[in-house]
Amino acid sequence: MRKQRSVTILLSTFNGERFVEEQLESIWAQSMSDFKLVVRDDGSSDETMKILRAAERQHPDDMLVWSDDGQRLGAKESFARLLEVADTPYVAFSDQDDRWVPQKLQHQLEVVRAGEDRFGADTPILCCSDAVVTDAALNTIAPSYFDEHRIDLSPSENRPLPALMLRNHAIGATTMMNIALARRARPVPPSAVMHDWWCALIAAALGQVLVIPTPLVHYRQHGANVIGSRPRSAPANLRRLRSELSRHSNALSESAGQCAELLNRCGFEMRRQDKAAAEAFASVRFKSGVLRMIALVRSGVLKRGAVINTFHLLAALTSERKLH
Repeated sequence: MRKQRSVTILLSTFNGERFVEEQLESIWAQSMSDFKLVVRDDGSSDETMKILRAAERQHPDDMLVWSDDGQRLGAKESFARLLEVADTPYVAFSDQDDRWVPQKLQHQLEVVRAGEDRFGADTPILCCSDAVVTDAALNTIAPSYFDEHRIDLSPSENRPLPALMLRNHAIGATTMMNIALARRARPVPPSAVMHDWWCALIAAALGQVLVIPTPLVHYRQHGANVIGSRPRSAPANLRRLRSELSRHSNALSESAGQCAELLNRCGFEMRRQDKAAAEAFASVRFKSGVLRMIALVRSGVLKRGAVINTFHLLAALTSERKLH
């Protein structure tokens, strides 16, 4: 890979033999070829490495399977290591089990470059697209991830940060960032919930989040996803209700801790309203009961529908104090 490319695609794999070959095929089928693919395997015990090495032999100038200690790190840390070695003007994350439409990279590259022309090349920019949610066989479950989860990443006053503090809507596999964002996001801190969420928060806090409403990824759900797309539904019984409240409470504490790290990293550069919202949200870590619920409301993150907001508020009301 001696030729300098415009885009680095970062792919972390783990026991992905079932789907990774199809995703690689969709990458090689992109309408633009000005990219390199860097892969880190996270300690697979199946045939994933065999598939990757075969692809590397077929595309020696365009693909590198990065060999390190082979340690099992988990998705966040594995992608964080990959992000450290990205050195091209633009960077895209790839999951091992999705399928990209042929125009994905080209469309996103055009949008990010237009954003740099408008806001400056030194501005951290993240571009994300919609996705088609599918089952394991790529049958459509939901034609729009955004519609399914009532997502709006372009709120009034161009302030997407509150919409991203409680939950990441910019799925990593649908994103491309410029190197200005990659440099500000690394190193990904231990308190980050996920690498892609952290990058989205940095972009929203310091730069721009640009949204493509067209689905550019088939987002495959197959039961082994690290995160995945959970359907919105009310629990069927008391046991499920308690489980959901516990899950929301844990997620609330983790995302508030991540927001506190965001303030530590770049709070002095944030817009006043965004900083105030982030401080209110981060404070839920030190509160419980009604005070925690009030802090959650003050942060402005509750904008995605009655059902999920009810769960977040109930989780805040019933949770024990958690310090991070």
